[in-house]
Amino acid sequence: MVFYFTGTGNSLYVIMTYGCSNGAAMQIIRKIAAECHLPLAYTRTVKMVDNYLPGFDMEAEKAMDKKVDFKMADNLRDIANRRHD
Repeated sequence: MVFYFTGTGNSLYVIMTYGCSNGAAMQIIRKIAAECHLPLAYTRTVKMVDNYLPGFDMEAEKAMDKKVDFKMADNLRDIANRRHD
């Protein structure tokens, strides 16, 4: 998570990475943030190579084009431009 502090308030940016399944983690993050009265300015997920070795063929995982570089660059550009959901 990235906290961005401004003179007028705080913004919380969340970029969650995951492998095979995100396990509904973003929904949990949103729920906890709401309970703590932390408004989320920006939330994104990025699927990465799954690294649970007993369950996956790593060569096949690495061969998949998940466009991670493009997605992360896009997210970082959004944050730099202070884009909000």
